[in-house]
This record gives sequence, C-alpha cells and structure tokens, in this order.
Amino acid sequence: MSFSIDLRQTGLFKKRLRMEDILLEGMRYGTMAGRTALKENAVSNHGFIMFHPGHISRGITVLYKEGEKVGVEMSLSLPTSQEEIDDFFASAAKIRRRWNCEMMVNGRDLKPEYLESLREEVSVFNLKRLHQVMLEILNRDGLHVDFACAKHRLVAGKLEAEKMYAGTDTAVFRDWMHRLQNMDVYYPDPAFRKLEDGKVKAVVSLPAGRQYLLRVKPSIPMMYYDMETGKPGFSVNKWKIALCDGEEPFMEISYQRFLKEYAKERGTYYDASSIILPAFDRSEILAFFQE
Repeated sequence: MSFSIDLRQTGLFKKRLRMEDILLEGMRYGTMAGRTALKENAVSNHGFIMFHPGHISRGITVLYKEGEKVGVEMSLSLPTSQEEIDDFFASAAKIRRRWNCEMMVNGRDLKPEYLESLREEVSVFNLKRLHQVMLEILNRDGLHVDFACAKHRLVAGKLEAEKMYAGTDTAVFRDWMHRLQNMDVYYPDPAFRKLEDGKVKAVVSLPAGRQYLLRVKPSIPMMYYDMETGKPGFSVNKWKIALCDGEEPFMEISYQRFLKEYAKERGTYYDASSIILPAFDRSEILAFFQE
C-alpha cells in the first residue's frame, strides 16, 4: 500500500527543481533500476529513492528529472516509520517553498494549510496498517510478508511480528528496518542464462572475502515480474552458486547443496527469508567440499 503527493508548478515564470530542493539535510538517494539492492548516488530515467541514514526505512520514491519545471510525484510505502512520514511531508513542504505549485492527493486538490493535518491522518493510518499486517502474520501459519525497503527487500515472519504487533508506535518496526539495512553485507544479484534446451539457469556469484545476504529459498527479483499478472516473466530450472576468487569462479555448486551443507551451519539469522553468510576464502571452501 502506498501514499503519494503530486506537485505541479503553476507560476508564470517557472523555476527548475534541483535535487537539493527535494532532499532534506543529511538525506541520501539512489536507484533500484535493474538491481536487487540500492545503488547509492545514482538516478534512473524515472527518478530516485531517498532515505535518511539515521532511520533507514521503506524509502521515499520520487518521480523526477533533473531540472524539472512541470511537476514531481512523491510516494511512500505503508507501513513505514513515523520518522519517514515526517521526512516525506517535510520534503513536500520544501518543494512547495521552491515552487508556486498545486498539490494533489489521489486526484484531489490539497490546500497547503491541510498539509499538517494530512500528515497526522497518514500517521494514524500507518500505525493501524502496521498492526493489521503483523496480526495477519501471527494468525496465519507460515505467512511471511515482503517489504520493499530503501536499500533492499526485508521479510517479516512470526518472530518479527510478535515484537512489532505489541508496540504502541512504529519504533520497533523502524529499528528493525534500520538495523538490517545498516549492516555491512552484500546482497548479490542473480544472473540468468538461457540454456540450449530452452531452460533457464540462475547463478548467484559470491566472490571470497565479504559477507553476503543469502536467501534460504532463492527467488526471482521483483524487477523481472510482470506488472499485470504479478508473476515472474519466466521460471528458473536450475539455481547455482558460483564461488569466486576475485571475478573468476573456482567452483559452481547447487544452490540448495551449498546452503544445506555449508551456509546454514555458518550463517546467522537475518530476517524471515535470509541468513548472513560470513566471509570465506578459496582454500576454506575447497578443503570443506573435498572432505
């Protein structure tokens, strides 16, 4: 579920909107275009995602082109942290100070004097929505909920829901999102290859010497999903892990075998879908699988 504000400049002598007219002090930005995880300090053809490094949450999506004179749209995924809601409305107010503009919410005009009361309404709805989602997880065995966040996706299960449902504000949810996205871990993108028999092979490359987020069940990233059907545009027949020394792979192994025999024993819990795999080196891996 998302909430958006559309801002359209109406002045006769239109001003260009710069990045600094949108970003609040200290905020960072990046893009997910073609990636599983955020690439910071980058802008796509459609805009960017901004977030505050002090409370990394769902991320605020901004549809924008450099030097924009006509309009900009900001959207916010709910539920999120209260701090990010405050950032969202503060940024909208900052844009309005730069532009003489109209504001629209769900196709309806929004008068500037109602901006603060709307922030309060969204805040109340946001907490209610958080509790609804967490209660659904608690009431349905095995249900996991996937949250598209600023840096990458996070998944909540019953362990997370028990803590978040008990809260009277969004603090536990905020701290969970911030802590996980602030870790020095790498989220690898799978590469897909079509084989001669028409089947699709997915390879997740893991160069030695760094920590990784590894999904317990590999999945096709959302960027490959069909927006109309809500399903991936293709299926994967084989999932593989390529263990690399630098960029050169020295071993390719079944994803599930690597997870079962090596990663699960050494990995630590990250969220309901992933573990943190500590850094490894080539000699360690070769010695382990030759035993």
